[in-house]
Amino acid sequence: MSRTIHIIGARRAFPVAAYLAYVFEKMSVPSVLHDGVGRLDHRGALRRGDALLAISFAPYAPETLALAEAAKEAGLPIAAITDHATSPLARLASDVLCVPEVDF
Repeated sequence: MSRTIHIIGARRAFPVAAYLAYVFEKMSVPSVLHDGVGRLDHRGALRRGDALLAISFAPYAPETLALAEAAKEAGLPIAAITDHATSPLARLASDVLCVPEVDF
């Protein structure tokens, strides 16, 4: 079990990330929503024993990929919610939930 779950979902994935942060708060699960305000990515908050939940869909948000890369370099487990198993985010993650999108 992770000490803190870091959540990132930039741009159009932000509502998903924000809702998951809300759910974790209601369940008393320690979590941090990385929102990118002021172009700050807070990668210094990533600590051993933490995990990252990253959410991104094509076109993949560079902010999300950058934090996922930093988490991978720090040895944190990464769970991804993305649109394809071959997405750049999926390649960084240890666990992937694929949610295909449909264009209307």
